[in-house]
Amino acid sequence: MLCVKALGIRKRKLLRRVLGLFAIVLCVVLLPSAAYAHSGRTDANGGHHDYKNKSGLGSYHYHCGGNPPHLHENGVCPYGDGGTPQQSTYTPPSPKVNLETYPTQMNVGDSSGLEYSIENATDSRSTVSSSNEAVLRVNEDGTLSAVAAGTATITVSGSGVEQSFEVTVRTVPVGSVSVLNLPEELQLGLTSQATAEVLPENATDRTVEWKSSDPTIAEINSDGTVTAVSPGTVTIICRASNGVEAQVPLKVYEVFPDEIKTDTERIRLNVGETQTVNIEILPEHANNKKYTVKIEDESVAMLKKGNTIEARKDGITDLVIETENQLTKRIPVFVYHIPVQTVTIDDSSLEYVYTAFMKHAVDLNTSITLGTKLSPENATYTDIVWESSDPEVISASEGKLEICGTGDVVLSAVSYDGTKDTIELKVVSSDQVNRAIGFVVTAAAGIAVLLIVIGGKRLKAAKKKSVDETAETDSGENWEEN
Repeated sequence: MLCVKALGIRKRKLLRRVLGLFAIVLCVVLLPSAAYAHSGRTDANGGHHDYKNKSGLGSYHYHCGGNPPHLHENGVCPYGDGGTPQQSTYTPPSPKVNLETYPTQMNVGDSSGLEYSIENATDSRSTVSSSNEAVLRVNEDGTLSAVAAGTATITVSGSGVEQSFEVTVRTVPVGSVSVLNLPEELQLGLTSQATAEVLPENATDRTVEWKSSDPTIAEINSDGTVTAVSPGTVTIICRASNGVEAQVPLKVYEVFPDEIKTDTERIRLNVGETQTVNIEILPEHANNKKYTVKIEDESVAMLKKGNTIEARKDGITDLVIETENQLTKRIPVFVYHIPVQTVTIDDSSLEYVYTAFMKHAVDLNTSITLGTKLSPENATYTDIVWESSDPEVISASEGKLEICGTGDVVLSAVSYDGTKDTIELKVVSSDQVNRAIGFVVTAAAGIAVLLIVIGGKRLKAAKKKSVDETAETDSGENWEEN
């Protein structure tokens, strides 16, 4: 029984709590609709401004007699005594320019926004102007740009009213200058692009001037390009317009050749042959790669255009290559020749005479030409020198043979290496030979006739003797018979 009572009491308490909570929520919900919640105090005319237009009635409305917000059309309040509209004596407030956000100081090069409003505006249009556009310029979007140092007055106008404020524009001096991207050392003949870091970043005049303490060592142009001119140390100076500067040292160095590279280390040439030597100075980035080339003994070999060597005679010499930093390379040059082993005289072009009874006979009134064959065929020196045993018969001069008189002669063909061949010739006069032959023939004919005559006489005597001997034989026989 007690438990049932306790349970009933708890239910009643819980019910009261729920009803109380419901009543509170209901009050919260219904109270704003019952009482018009509108912030702002009314003025002497019973109205006030509503700039955000929360009431939907514009920027100004009335609360006459605690009534909801309303307007007085034609100066009459809709909530007059007994519901009769009353005439109002209210006069609308005058327009006014309110400056909300605006600068008073700017730095050259800066830009700034401008925020303002026109209270009780009768026209939506407004203008912003500057008293000195050369100092402070008004942009199309209504922002302000500081152009140069000075003072300018900015005026905001609209609805027949205006408001002005003064702006002072000042310059921002350079505080520090740094040189960037310039190496400590620069090879002779190369360039490097230096850049300047000017602080603060909003400095008015950020231009700098570049200078070299010694242009004979390193030059620098207006954009910071450094050119290494000669070995040495120099100072690169970067100076701002207000005199703030930075100085950095720069060492200009030269790379000397340390190797002479050629495509051959030894030259061997037959006399008359040529060979071109390709020369490369290392390292590739050496500054002065000039060099000279010479042959020590030009009687053995001769240097021609394009580092070409021509072999001249047997011997040994050196090709000498030298750079301007006195780096030297010597290449031995061996010059040789292929000697003539045998010389053979070719007489196939000669016209021999009286071959029936003479060997190698040539006529006095003909020309003589002899050839030669050398072995081996690739012998270096192929020139032949002719020698004559009797220049009065055949002379040999400057490689030419000339018949000068009659007689026997021995001609020799001698090579550069001393090997030779000889030929024996007989130079005869055809007239003399022909006369001799005629004399011989005549003599022979005479002798033949004489021999014939003598023979005939001998034959006749022999016949007579034979007849006589026959007659004596016959007489003896007859005597004996008798």
